[in-house]
Amino acid sequence: MEIIPYIIAKLQFLFLGYGASTLIFGIFSKISRLPADNTKRYISFSNIIASYAGLLLVITLICDLIRSYNITSDINDTYFAYRLRIFIPFILLAFAASMFSLSKKLREKWIISLLMALVFNICVTIENVFILWTSLFRDYLPSSWSYYRDFGISFWLNILLYATVYFIIVIITMRLQRVLATNDK
Repeated sequence: MEIIPYIIAKLQFLFLGYGASTLIFGIFSKISRLPADNTKRYISFSNIIASYAGLLLVITLICDLIRSYNITSDINDTYFAYRLRIFIPFILLAFAASMFSLSKKLREKWIISLLMALVFNICVTIENVFILWTSLFRDYLPSSWSYYRDFGISFWLNILLYATVYFIIVIITMRLQRVLATNDK
């Protein structure tokens, strides 16, 4: 069983939820006038989780490049050269975003969090873009199937589900952190 596609799929789930929940929480905090301390604490904590997940993404993409090199065993192979040219900038971008979101001044700002979510989502979906781009000339696209019907609502339901799960994980972790902090006093 390949573990790299499994990790990439879970990171897609996590980063999509991170982006959607950060957007929803930021808009809600602007509308409801939540205390700035709660907003900063939520955004800071969710950025730390996303930063560690971003580092996992960097490691996974590097392992994927190594795996693709081992398959071809030739640095001049067209498949590997194209993949290398596409993946290296995104690996560096994901690493930079992870390091920026570990900075305390940057991770407490809502707009910076949205930018980090966008960067992480782009970097994690590059594999899907690569697969789609290389298979466009084949008849694998669902829109070419005669029985295919797109359900537009399923995309938005998935985003809502991802955001809800990520939001619940962050809230539970924040509550657990608060309980542990009160027990230490």
